[in-house]
Amino acid sequence: MLKRSFFPLLLSFASVLLLTLNSSAQSQPGLVLKKAFKNKAMLNGTAIVPDPMIDKETFAKQYNGNKQLWDKAFNYLTTTNLDTLSPGKHLIAGDSLYAIVIKGATKTLEQVKWESHKNYIDIQCVITDGETMQEAAPGTITPTIPYDPKTDNANYTATIGKSYLAKPGKILLFFPGIVHRAGLKADGFDTDKRIVLKIKAIN
Repeated sequence: MLKRSFFPLLLSFASVLLLTLNSSAQSQPGLVLKKAFKNKAMLNGTAIVPDPMIDKETFAKQYNGNKQLWDKAFNYLTTTNLDTLSPGKHLIAGDSLYAIVIKGATKTLEQVKWESHKNYIDIQCVITDGETMQEAAPGTITPTIPYDPKTDNANYTATIGKSYLAKPGKILLFFPGIVHRAGLKADGFDTDKRIVLKIKAIN
């Protein structure tokens, strides 16, 4: 009688343990980021990897809260021929997710405005060559153009806080409220092609 009642109890305990471990893994920001990017690559074979600059906790919140939309974004990056994708706007999931492809000369610091967004996250990915992307230093930011809900954009003057070298496949994420700029010249690169996936953020 003891043996018959023991095995169901053991099976129940194992099930609870697995659910607990799975829930724990989903709640650990670093593991969420690692799992989301696992085995991702462009059609040309370039691996898609997260830059260390990504805020893991914010990513985990956004990804877990809207996984289906994020998976569509990753699917677009991995199944679309980005090398031949034409510059301009490309709809993926209506206003919730779309792509902007930019190709041409990278710019000087004076040519690029600092900006931030409220409703969208920028998923930045260089396709060919390379460029510099930057975040503004807190405490140095002064608004110059007020937020426009039609463009989901505000502009600023600011001092450089952090600079990142963006090369093919490296993903940088700029979440709402982060003052940033992209498309800047980088050593050895005068032109490049990049894609910005604009994905709707959750509150």
